[in-house]
Amino acid sequence: AEFLFFFPKEAAARAACARLEGIGFAGKTEISPEGSVWNCRARKIMQVKLESMRELRQQLDSSARGEGGEYAGWEAGEVD
Repeated sequence: AEFLFFFPKEAAARAACARLEGIGFAGKTEISPEGSVWNCRARKIMQVKLESMRELRQQLDSSARGEGGEYAGWEAGEVD
């Protein structure tokens, strides 16, 4: 699954990605195409289950707000 976050400053995006890497995610920081916000993309191989995703969403939302950012959501592809 891939999770997306928006931050107003590069340092905040990098700090959030580093925090996520500390709990098993692979993080990548990049400037948005418009150049107005910084993105943190975090990936993790996991089974997507409704209850665990609700709990994880709360954790990710809180983490993003702690750095002045916003948790924008997630997406996942099918695995064979």
